[in-house]
Amino acid sequence: MTRASARLVPLRLRLTRPLATATGEFLLRESVILEFTADDGTTGVGEAAPWPGFGEETIAASTAVLERALPLLHGANLEPAQWPLDLVMLLADAPAAHAAVEGALCDLAARRAGQPLAAFLQAAAGVPAGG
Repeated sequence: MTRASARLVPLRLRLTRPLATATGEFLLRESVILEFTADDGTTGVGEAAPWPGFGEETIAASTAVLERALPLLHGANLEPAQWPLDLVMLLADAPAAHAAVEGALCDLAARRAGQPLAAFLQAAAGVPAGG
């Protein structure tokens, strides 16, 4: 990937109906979108969307980790799953934030290759087309 800019976009969605789980009822879905824009204008997005009660990470924690990661991401030459150690360590205890970074990098790589994300991931996993 060529150098990219990175930004965060908070997202709050009101559910049309309450979602009942064993941990309570939810009326709102919060997440944070990580957007990479490569120097050729191609954009890739990933989302950190932890659910309360399903793991330790909160949306506030995801956002804080991603904010600390922005200086490492902005202007970086990164590829999916090929990150510098300082970024790996920063995201080690934040699986939703980690997923946002990997998702945005994979989305960007797929778009730059002119492929749907599913086809890109299938090829990256070594799965034959149609398999």
